[in-house]
Amino acid sequence: MGETMRIDFPIPVDKLRLGPLHATWASISISVSPDDLELVGGLGFEFEGLGSGRLEARAAKAIGGGAPAGVRTRDDGGF
Repeated sequence: MGETMRIDFPIPVDKLRLGPLHATWASISISVSPDDLELVGGLGFEFEGLGSGRLEARAAKAIGGGAPAGVRTRDDGGF
């Protein structure tokens, strides 16, 4: 087990709006360890009068000689 360094970047969402669709939160996180590098992004959204949801994506790359960790996406919205 090695040490992991992680940096989180919140993204201002006050101007992320397209008609009835607008972002409620957004962030990017970068993690690095002796074995891998990972980038995670997330976005909360809301359709006025319809509902809300969340999108997240993750990409990781092994940098210690192992196989790539892969890419994963997820949608937790109610659509």
